[in-house]
Amino acid sequence: MILTELKRIGAVKEVGANVWQPVVREYIDPTLSPENIQRMGRLVEALLATLEHNHAQRHEGAVLFERTMIVDAPLSDAQLRAFQNYLKTTCGQFLQRVDAYAAVDLQEKMARKPGEEATVRAGLQCFLYVQPAQDEVAFADLIKSSTLKINDLTDRGRGRRR
Repeated sequence: MILTELKRIGAVKEVGANVWQPVVREYIDPTLSPENIQRMGRLVEALLATLEHNHAQRHEGAVLFERTMIVDAPLSDAQLRAFQNYLKTTCGQFLQRVDAYAAVDLQEKMARKPGEEATVRAGLQCFLYVQPAQDEVAFADLIKSSTLKINDLTDRGRGRRR
């Protein structure tokens, strides 16, 4: 079932007899599942923590990296698809380089000194945003109309199932 979905969205390609190669690095399930709501919450939490850190009166350490690029003029659907394809390739390659840097340079070439604690969790988010049209359903309305319950998410986060 998973392979069927990965083939359907073009995330894998067959390179031999029943041998599959990933085409994309990450697959995001489009359903509003508890796992996806938790993932979205972590993404928003990371963004808000960065903004809060950078705009606090007193910084602990340096200002965190925060950049935004805005396309100057509205895009057609074809232009948006081209832009998304460009970003998937370019940002995907960039994130692979960042991942390699974090795994090799930071962990192997710049090892922690004896007695030095590693307590800071860090990462980098890249995403294309599209401002919703005025007539689109708001995300909050989508959540309200779903069958998910916040208590279900909370209980699962604590390891309990109903």
